[in-house]
Amino acid sequence: MNIAIITLYNNGNYGASLQAYALNRVVRSLAHECVTVKYKRTFPNSSSNPNHFTSKLRTVMDKPSLLLSLPALIIMKRVLKHDYQIRQGRFDEFESKNIPQTSKSYIGSKDVSSIVNDYDAFICGSDNIWNRAAFDPAMMLDFVPINKLKVSYAAGFSTDTLTQSQKESMLDLIGALDAISVRESNGRDLLECLLGRKVTLSPDPTLLLTKEQWMEVSEPVQALPKKYIFCYFMGKQRESREYALNLSKKLSLPIVTLPHIRDYIKADKHFGDVRSFNIGPGEFITCVANAEYIVTDAFHGTIFAILFEKPFLSFNRFFTKVKNELNFRLVNLFNLLGIPNRVVTDNASYKRVVSETVDYASVKEKLCQLRQEANDYLTDTLSLIDKKQE
Repeated sequence: MNIAIITLYNNGNYGASLQAYALNRVVRSLAHECVTVKYKRTFPNSSSNPNHFTSKLRTVMDKPSLLLSLPALIIMKRVLKHDYQIRQGRFDEFESKNIPQTSKSYIGSKDVSSIVNDYDAFICGSDNIWNRAAFDPAMMLDFVPINKLKVSYAAGFSTDTLTQSQKESMLDLIGALDAISVRESNGRDLLECLLGRKVTLSPDPTLLLTKEQWMEVSEPVQALPKKYIFCYFMGKQRESREYALNLSKKLSLPIVTLPHIRDYIKADKHFGDVRSFNIGPGEFITCVANAEYIVTDAFHGTIFAILFEKPFLSFNRFFTKVKNELNFRLVNLFNLLGIPNRVVTDNASYKRVVSETVDYASVKEKLCQLRQEANDYLTDTLSLIDKKQE
């Protein structure tokens, strides 16, 4: 069977790229042909587009102090332009080498609908494709007709409420899927209540591969210290970096970090002993694998710390009312794997987490179970193609 996956990737985000690779690999391991669609999101409502001028203006209006820093941000983005190009080059190399992709890129549902007759089935997932604050109908396969098999796998849906307008725009599209799988338990519970049908809770695709399998696509990194703490911060909070510095002093280990993920971050200006832009997804795996300790505010940073059985600290990254629900991804992850909450929020939780160890033997058993359940879900749902063709 020939299958197409639509997801979030090709955007300079390590987690997005690695989850796209993982799901494609797993589907291919089930004896299917599979490509991931090069797709750029569009937003029916400009307020849903996080990169639209009105969204950025609203952010500034909510926090007027940002106006004072805008000139410096613009200057620093230009200064860092060459570094970002180096990093993006590493991403392009990894994705072209490791992820079977469509030869063409598509923008919006109308454009991508041209591929419908080329594939037997379509999968949407994983990552935050169903983020209600950045809604794109194509991420719910609105362009796929009912005579084609269309399913989701571990769609990111971390919310326990929807507005009336969100219900009207999202529920019919999700309900039209032949099988529904989401990544977060609160999203699963909400959809089962609203749709009145079974919704499967599935692990993020990155969890479906073992660390040995991840090492197969790792890339060497030059000039790494023999022992180090690997810090992967996507947020702008200075406090999380201060905790990392405290841990560095406590363990007498240098910090390796990837500065200015996506954008210039003031807190990254002088942070870290080894700072590199020359790191793509393959090199990211190596940075995790060789680290003594992981400190991160990223969901997938936490996942890879767990996969490689490292001691780690996690931090919340979102604090606005709309985005705060995305922090539940970490809570859901820890619950799924039976790990006590390791999110650091203050000095007391920092001391507790540093003093505790993770029972990775138990985690490995749970991962084996989750991988089998995920394989069963994909095998069973993709077998529905026979009914579609009757």
